[in-house]
Amino acid sequence: VRYEYVVDQQPIGRLLFGQWCEQKGAAYQRCLRFLDAAGRYDLETDDRRAELADAIRKEYASAGIYLPEVGFRLSLDDKLPSNGNKDSLSSCVQAVKECLAGEPFKEFTTSMYFHRYLQWKWLETQPITYKTFRMYRVLGKGGFGEVCACQVS
Repeated sequence: VRYEYVVDQQPIGRLLFGQWCEQKGAAYQRCLRFLDAAGRYDLETDDRRAELADAIRKEYASAGIYLPEVGFRLSLDDKLPSNGNKDSLSSCVQAVKECLAGEPFKEFTTSMYFHRYLQWKWLETQPITYKTFRMYRVLGKGGFGEVCACQVS
């Protein structure tokens, strides 16, 4: 199980890792917000990229990114984009991802959130048959809408 596969390639893994980070504390949330902002920066058009770079610089340049639990500190003063270059954040993003892929990801794999991820992946492997769906039939119509019931055979 690797961070790149679970968090970067699986949408449900990214969502559950984000929920775990919210539960862990503000430092982890700050890392995820930075990664989201960097992702938006990469996808933004050239004319809007400059204002997004200013917003990223305002939020992250002064304090940087710091995870005291694992001893990670990243100063972003000189690394933040100023010219609208698409690749200017890639080294910062890589450093944050490498940090999150270490000890924080190991903690995530022992949490309830990772077990939810495994349950979801197991559910995805189950075949879909006619028994997967239930048949509903209308019992009656009233002033507030239809009343339906599930008929299980």
